[in-house]
Amino acid sequence: MRRFCAALPGLISNVYATHPATGYLLPSICDIEYSMSRESVEKMRKSARLRKQGGPQATGEMEPWSCDEVPPDLFYEGLEQFNRGEYFEQHESLEEIWIADQRPLRRLYQGILKIGVGFYKLRLGNYRGTVNHIAGGIAYLEHFDGNCLGVEVARLIREAREVRDRVVELGPERIQEFDLGTLPKVWYQRRKS
Repeated sequence: MRRFCAALPGLISNVYATHPATGYLLPSICDIEYSMSRESVEKMRKSARLRKQGGPQATGEMEPWSCDEVPPDLFYEGLEQFNRGEYFEQHESLEEIWIADQRPLRRLYQGILKIGVGFYKLRLGNYRGTVNHIAGGIAYLEHFDGNCLGVEVARLIREAREVRDRVVELGPERIQEFDLGTLPKVWYQRRKS
């Protein structure tokens, strides 16, 4: 996980940055930059090598799967993080799962993850990042019918689309007017083995 800081005049913080032109110390805010861990990158590279050598069968992409199966506990942890508004943490949890699971079911994990990242970008006032991540998440989730792994996928798609549409309606100039208290949650029924 990497962090970067940007100076924001007038913001109270315990981290300071030097203004490039004046040299004055300005309060700054540190933001988390999404990046894959070294371990995750290595797993992705290994999977790519396997796929190149032996096709999708070598990576497990062709393994059977079902929306009725019981997902790993980390999946539910990621959903709870999402529902608490801990979008960076949900990103980390769901990323770990989708990297490990090469089956098409990984698109469900990625879709939820991307919507959460879109909500995180919304908090930051990043218009383009918000719209693109939410749209990408919806595109992944549209491959699943109504309910998968206990998640009400159709509801999440509908509610995420409403957020995206409202953000588009506000535009980049008024994105800060979005009521963050209205961000939807992931509705689900936990499956047990």
